[in-house]
Formats: sequence, C-alpha cells, structure tokens
Amino acid sequence: IAGMGATTIIHILEGAPEVTDSLSRLILQPMSGAGLMRKWLAENDWFIVAETLVEEDGIIYEVIAAEPGRMPIKPIMCDVGPLLWLGRHPLIKKHIYRLMQSDKAILDNMKKGKNAVESEKYKAIKEHYAELEKMFRCL
Repeated sequence: IAGMGATTIIHILEGAPEVTDSLSRLILQPMSGAGLMRKWLAENDWFIVAETLVEEDGIIYEVIAAEPGRMPIKPIMCDVGPLLWLGRHPLIKKHIYRLMQSDKAILDNMKKGKNAVESEKYKAIKEHYAELEKMFRCL
C-alpha cells in the first residue's frame, strides 16, 4: 500500500481484518505518518523485517516491510525507524534532521502562546527533539 498517509493505510488494514490477517507480508510506503504506521504495526503484531529510505526531488520517502510477529519498539524508533537506525541507512542523517526540523517548527509555534509552553505536549515534543538531536550527533 503506497501513496497515502498512515492514517488512511491503517484504516484500510483495519477495515478488512480477514484480509489483513491472511497476509504474510505488508509492504507500506506512507506519504506521511510513518511513525504512526510503525506504532500500529507493533501494536497489531506485525514485525518490521525491512525498511529503506528513498530520496526523490529532495523528498525522503519511507518504505516498510512487515511480517506477522511481535516487535517491541521504543517510541523514538517509531519515528526514526529501528532498522534504518541499526543499519545506518545512507539517508538516516537527512531523515533525522527532517524530523528535528518538524519538531522545531512545532516548538517555535507553541512558544507564541504562553500556556502552550507550559503544556505536557510541549514538554513531550521538546524531549523528542532532544532524543533526535542526541541520535543526530552520533552519526
């Protein structure tokens, strides 16, 4: 399933459980929300067996292959991609930088509102950014 957001892909997979349950492999290319896609896979007993990044016209696309099985996954790895990180994919640095830019833009917008900076969401995004930054420095 490719060319749509993770939310739509998840809706398709959940909409026909008899079909999804009969599959031996999923190959997914969410246009957005790959972290949400990985989280759903882990929560629904799909094990990520392969991942790759493809860059075209300056856009990085994520491709995920999964097979039935259990897979514990840390929240940060839902966004980064556990196999992308472990294999030090050639585009991993660009990928993490892009994730950091997204977090930074959200944090900058939230700083405009006094109450937003005090929120749990702001703190969570700030922690997420710090984890990404630490990973980025390791590369």
